[in-house]
Amino acid sequence: MIASAALLLVVLCSGYYFVNTFLPTKYRSVREVGHRLYFRIALYAILMVLLTSLPMFIVHLASMLTAPEGVSDGISHHLLGRYMRFIETEMGSISMATLPVSVVLSHLLNIVYLNTQWIFARLRNSRAMMRLSGLLYPKKAINMLLEKIFEHRDFEKLVLYALTAEKPLLITLDTGKVYVGLVPWALDPTESREYLKIIPLQSGYRDPDTKKVHFTISYKEMVRDVRSNAGVPNFSSLKSEDFEMIIPSDRIVSAHVFDPDVYQELSQQDL
Repeated sequence: MIASAALLLVVLCSGYYFVNTFLPTKYRSVREVGHRLYFRIALYAILMVLLTSLPMFIVHLASMLTAPEGVSDGISHHLLGRYMRFIETEMGSISMATLPVSVVLSHLLNIVYLNTQWIFARLRNSRAMMRLSGLLYPKKAINMLLEKIFEHRDFEKLVLYALTAEKPLLITLDTGKVYVGLVPWALDPTESREYLKIIPLQSGYRDPDTKKVHFTISYKEMVRDVRSNAGVPNFSSLKSEDFEMIIPSDRIVSAHVFDPDVYQELSQQDL
């Protein structure tokens, strides 16, 4: 009884590892709770058993084919029954093998998944030539995966768009303070969005009555020089990380992509 429970635990661990390592399942399951998560883990645990036992069963059949004629008779008959009996008799070795199979398979599938996503994206854009650097560093494939995950989460989808398009966000806080900044890091779907990190380019405030934005400080040139490694006179030790700002998400009243040219045009209009 104890041995059976231990084997079941190993199989469930293999399903749990796969679900939390293979990217398409990892990002979808990380925020699932309760029975839905349990069923997902159980489903992939069963899949690990099948993927582990099938090659072992094929090897078993091959060994029977090389056996004397009387032993190999009827191998093709009741194949499913033979497979089920094989699983029953070899459950110990199958269960112990599911965990390494899960580890190897999940990482291999991640490589295949990211590269095929990148290839399909290039083909959809009608670009026949694909550089090796794109295959080795498939950032666009990861971004496409994140777009699917954030499809129904508007704030995170906006932040991802600003990051991938390299466009700044204009963020208004509940205090009336306003920041325009770049998103420096990719989003991790496994983390709750309690804070937003930006590199500020401008800051100011909204008029309490008109709600019009007034900028008071500009960091643009200094940030540009630091990020381009041009250096800032009298501040040679500055790094991009020195400008990073953490904003609590519950303090954000509104956020949208900021275009300085559009803002300049609209601010000159008489309303």
